[in-house]
Amino acid sequence: MLTAAIKGEVYADPNRKTKAGTARAVRAWFFQKGTGWYVHARYGARVLLLDGKSNAVMVGKIADIEAVLTALDRATEAGDLDAVLAAAGKRGTREKAQ
Repeated sequence: MLTAAIKGEVYADPNRKTKAGTARAVRAWFFQKGTGWYVHARYGARVLLLDGKSNAVMVGKIADIEAVLTALDRATEAGDLDAVLAAAGKRGTREKAQ
């Protein structure tokens, strides 16, 4: 998805089809606002509060997003986000800043 965005293309998942039978576009975890790019970490549809108060990481260039996604992946594998994921997984509750 990031590679497609860098090329200015929309990524569509060939394994997910619309009712019309075409590949479904996938919503990215990153977006541009002003002069920066922001990366959200998500658990399902919920945006996670990574440090208890911020729900996004800002980078200057789209090419820098890969480093943020890699860091989030490593933090997840190391268990550093377990408490955040557990809080986000509770139904009927909203995550609160600590």
